Amino acid sequence: MTTYVARFFKTLLSSDGHPFEVLQRVVRVNQTDNVEDAIRIAEKSFEAAEHVGDWQLHADRVEISVGKRALGVTEVEWAELSVMPRSRRVIRKDAA
Repeated sequence: MTTYVARFFKTLLSSDGHPFEVLQRVVRVNQTDNVEDAIRIAEKSFEAAEHVGDWQLHADRVEISVGKRALGVTEVEWAELSVMPRSRRVIRKDAA
């Protein structure tokens, strides 16, 4: 089964006006093998945990890590996906 880890980030401005990202919450999704479903499940989980109707009230973007689970151990290699708000565009980044 595939494991997805969603990291929700909010962009803020520092005291000198420079933007920086703050990690708001990490959500692990194991219930699906489909990345689009994992994104929807993570968004709903975030909304429930934050008590908001729309995750974009507390975060600007969500980054999804994708990996395979084998015997309860997650493989080291991950593919990184960033989901941009409203456009629902998924951007794949090479794993480090």
